[in-house]
Amino acid sequence: MDDEHLERLRAFQASLPTRQPAALPVVVAAATLTTEQVELAARLAAVDPDLATSYRQVLTDIAEVRETYVGPAGEIREVLRGTVAQLSPDAEVMAQTWFVGHDGRPTHAERIQFATQQNRDSPSEQTLKSDEILDGKIGRLGRSLYERSSKALHAGTQQKEVRRIVDWVEVVLDEILP
Repeated sequence: MDDEHLERLRAFQASLPTRQPAALPVVVAAATLTTEQVELAARLAAVDPDLATSYRQVLTDIAEVRETYVGPAGEIREVLRGTVAQLSPDAEVMAQTWFVGHDGRPTHAERIQFATQQNRDSPSEQTLKSDEILDGKIGRLGRSLYERSSKALHAGTQQKEVRRIVDWVEVVLDEILP
């Protein structure tokens, strides 16, 4: 390389902006989980370890100050959906006497109702009727939570709303998890 080219290269390099040192990655400590959350995560892990990991991540995410809570809203929705799907196979839900479905497939509420019933002991006839009503209501609550978290996911939301959604999803998971 001749002196003229070398001089032009040095001039070009001098005109470039100064490089800033790379920022160190921010490490966020995991959220401190309550005894109930640890137990729920363990029950989730028995169904699907990835769902338990997602649940713990949601708890970490909502514990920190963020610019957006869209990620945790979507992740808790998927924890609920994935758990319900794992615990409520189509054929088993469709075999229930109360199955109505939508377009020939079980609804989200019916899947949750089925999963809830799987955790019940063999109740008396009287208890069976009240349990069926309660299971149906829990199923509708789960569907409502799925819709609420979908709205939070698509519209963006505040930390307080995602915390509420997580609290209610924990109630439903507690009912359906073995």
